[in-house]
This record gives sequence, structure tokens and C-alpha cells, in this order.
Amino acid sequence: MFDAVVLGGGLAGLTAALRAREAGRSVAVIDPDPDQGSGANSRISGGVFHLAWGAMDEPPEELVRRMVDQTDGEVDPDLARGLAKSCGPAIRWLAGHGVDLAPKGPRPHDRFTCQPWLEARGETAQPDRGAEIALATLRDRARAAGVQLTAGSANALWQRRDGWHVGVAGREELIGRSVTVATGGFQANSKMMRSLVGPHADDVFLRSTRSAAGEGLRLLISAGAALTEPSSAVYGHLLSATAAREPRLWPQPTVDAVARRGLLVDRDGHAFTPNADNGIALVNAMVRTGDPSGFAVVFDSRTHAEASAERDSDGSPRATQTDGHLRDVTELIERGAEVIGPASITDIAVQLRIPRAQLKWSVEAWAGGASNSSSWYAMRVLPGITATMRGVRVDARCRVLGRGGQPLPGLLAAGDVVGVHGGPRGGYLGGLAVALISGYISGSFL
Repeated sequence: MFDAVVLGGGLAGLTAALRAREAGRSVAVIDPDPDQGSGANSRISGGVFHLAWGAMDEPPEELVRRMVDQTDGEVDPDLARGLAKSCGPAIRWLAGHGVDLAPKGPRPHDRFTCQPWLEARGETAQPDRGAEIALATLRDRARAAGVQLTAGSANALWQRRDGWHVGVAGREELIGRSVTVATGGFQANSKMMRSLVGPHADDVFLRSTRSAAGEGLRLLISAGAALTEPSSAVYGHLLSATAAREPRLWPQPTVDAVARRGLLVDRDGHAFTPNADNGIALVNAMVRTGDPSGFAVVFDSRTHAEASAERDSDGSPRATQTDGHLRDVTELIERGAEVIGPASITDIAVQLRIPRAQLKWSVEAWAGGASNSSSWYAMRVLPGITATMRGVRVDARCRVLGRGGQPLPGLLAAGDVVGVHGGPRGGYLGGLAVALISGYISGSFL
């Protein structure tokens, strides 16, 4: 019997476990690969901590305002206040455990970045990257503090008088007076993507590790947890379609700006023009179509120049190429992307295998004139899904809420399994920040 059992050994799970251990609790963490964090998404992240694009040390009332604005009011107000209140203490706690945090750039949301900052390359292990160092540091701290790290996959969860029982494949069950589920989202589970996001939502590129297969969410639903209903369903960015076979093209550079400034067309050459003012909203619109992987973007040199100068969501210009957003088509080509052009629309249609007449009509309608020049570019694109936004409802203490709105005693959740992001504009509050803060909060109440 443990005081606390934590499912998941990523950022949220390790934070919850270490916080609980610091409070004198006996703690066990269950993860398929506790020595590597089961390939947790935080491992291949940029290591940038921000809450709704705000610095982690901003006043709580400002952070609440940011969360409400980003989600267009969809964020639960009590949860928003809880996250904002614990944001500063959580980032100071992380730094206090030896995680090197420093600015990546001049913008507020770059202020707390794991160092050294290096771009991830697919799922390839890069132990010298700040994000991976941070996870390794927390694992070492947890183990040294007496947290039991157990290899295994939780496959059942039920409550009895003596606490919560966790079934573990191939092992004896573990019992905890409380359980925190921190296993990530469900973007790697095709069936759940189709049922909870859209009928074709699995036809996308997985811009994440493959560990987030929805098992924790399934266990929570079976225990009676209520789900959120956000307007946006996923967090992600657009990538060159070549990323499907070239790890240098994901998770960066994204091609959101070019896709928004250029013309998106489907396999038949019809224009796709959803009401999307950022890349996350655009990805959500694409995921809900009948053919999410069937798009290409057509653009010219002017469009590309405008995209390179496009401003971030906080209004500040992107400072350097290392932001991970496309600054030059040459960069994509050097990384292995297939970019067509400069060429005529007719040649582009042939190479994309799109009906020439329809593509020409779509481009001329969009460009407001002739399309006879040979200065056009095109590339196939894919919506790259990093995390799911739909998750379980929790209160300000990260206690899981049942379908009647009351907390389920002894059951908590942290990280991407929690439903907190959302809104019609793809309101993203920061995956690392939510993981850290919710882990910090849940560990305090285990």
C-alpha cells in the first residue's frame, strides 16, 4: 500500500511524485520505461515554459486574463485561477531542483526555457538537449528521494475501501490511497482520435512521441470521470508532408505562416479557406475534414516574404530562424522537404497530380488575377498533432470530477490528460506549463 500511486513518468508525473514525496508520502510511479519517461512528449519539446504565452512569473491575475483570452472564455475559471496561483511557485520549484532555465529570446514567453536549447529531431534521443536533461534531473531527484519507479503499463483502475487499485500488465496490482493519472493525451490512439475528435482525425502526422495512447484517459472514464467539450480538439502545427519520412522536418520547422498566407488546396484543387487566424486553429479545421492529409499550399515569393515577417501571437516579431518557424524555403529544401518551384501553376498541378483547370481557377480567384507566371511554389503539407485538448474535468486542486460535477475521492490528474486548452481559435495554454503546474498541484494534495 502506497500513500500515492502516479501513472506516468513524464514531466507531470515526476513532478507530482516528487512533490508528494517531499511531503512525506510513500510514492510509486508506474511507467512502461521509467528510466526514459516512456518517451514523454516533454522529452522532444522545445523546453519552453509559458502559460498562455505569458511568462511564468507574471502576476496571477494577468495569467488568468491571458488564459481567458486565449480560450475565448472556455477555460474553467476555477482551474484557471488554480493554475495561475501555482505558476510562479511551480517554476521556482523546478529551478530549485537543478533544472537550468534561462531566456531563449527577448519575448515574455521565452523567459523560462530549459538549457541548452536545441531543436529536437523526430523521436531521436538527444541527451544534451535541455528538455531531456530536465526530465533526467527530475527522475534522479525522485529516485534519490525514495520514489519507487516501477516498470509496467497500467491497464485497470478501480476503487475499494482500502483505496485505489491499479492493475499492471504482468505484475501484481498496486494500491494507493490516492492515484494521479499523468499518462498524456490520446493522439497516438487511432480509435480514440476518430471517436473523440473526428471520423478521419487519425489520418494525420503524429508530431509527438507514440506513448500518448489514451490508456490513462480510458481508465479515468471507466472510473466515472467527466470529459471536457472544447471547441478545438487538438494542439498542433502544419509540417511539410515530407516530415513523414524525414526526421529533420519535425517537430520543427512548422509551415503555419506560409499555409495561412498562401492558398491551401485539396486533392481536387479546390481552395480550403477556413476561418483560422493561427496555425493551431488551421490544424483543427483540417483535422475535421474528410481528408486531413490531402492538402497542399501554393504560394509565391511575396507570400513567402509576408509569412517570414508574420508576428507571433503576442504581437512581437519572430526574432531568429531558430524559433522553429519557416523563414526561407531554402531551409526546408536543405532539410529534405519536397518543394515545387519556381514553376507555373500548370507544372505545379502536374507534379501535385491535381486537376489543372481547377487549380488554376482557385489560384486566380485567390490572387485576384492571372496565374500565368512561372514564379509559383507549392508543397504538400500535413497537420502535425502534438497533443489532444479534450480531457477529463478537474477542479483547482486537480481532483478529477465525476459526471455529476463532484470530485472522485482520491483520484487526481495532471498533464495532457486534463482538459484545459480549447476555444474556437485553438486556444493553447502551454503544454509544458500545464504539465508542470498540474503535477505540482496534484502532488501537493496526494
